[in-house]
Amino acid sequence: MKRVVVTLTMCLLVFSTPSFAAILNFDDLRGGGTKLDSYNGFSWGNFYSYFYDNYNLGYHNTLSPVSATAFIYNGCGTQSAMSITSTSNFIFNGAYLTGWANANNEWYANAHSVTINGYLSGNKVSTYVANLNLGRMNYFATGWSTPVDKLVFTSDGNNKWFLMDNFTYNQTPVPVPSTALLLGPCLVAIVLWRRMHT
Repeated sequence: MKRVVVTLTMCLLVFSTPSFAAILNFDDLRGGGTKLDSYNGFSWGNFYSYFYDNYNLGYHNTLSPVSATAFIYNGCGTQSAMSITSTSNFIFNGAYLTGWANANNEWYANAHSVTINGYLSGNKVSTYVANLNLGRMNYFATGWSTPVDKLVFTSDGNNKWFLMDNFTYNQTPVPVPSTALLLGPCLVAIVLWRRMHT
């Protein structure tokens, strides 16, 4: 029986596409306040991209760059919630986040924290609260293992501004239809073999 269970597990691993981690660093986007819309399989609502250099020069910010070129921010700072959606399920691992600061002053009365809710088929399945360090990017790992298809970011503060970089996620494994059909005959053959050898 143990051999059957082991074989079944191996079959399921073979007949599923592997999960892999992906990091979106937004460095291939244009800066200067470009709306993302659809990007890398996600719909980004009112998130916009901006260049680190332009941001630091324009706002004299002490922001610590994460990736080489760009980050994203909530373009409608006063909007209470920002959504990111996908047509396929994924596991949100985390991201670098900070409040929007100006030379360590809260020039934009920005966010001190961001609450991230994960939804699957319209149902909230996960929650994470990131307490931000103003003017410095920090990585916040959610520790989630439940797949989602929508994220809602809700920030505090009067104007609710926050920045994000290195959005990290895993695509969830799914069965490969053409090979999954072989799983049934594989199991039947295993059972017959066991009966012949007992």
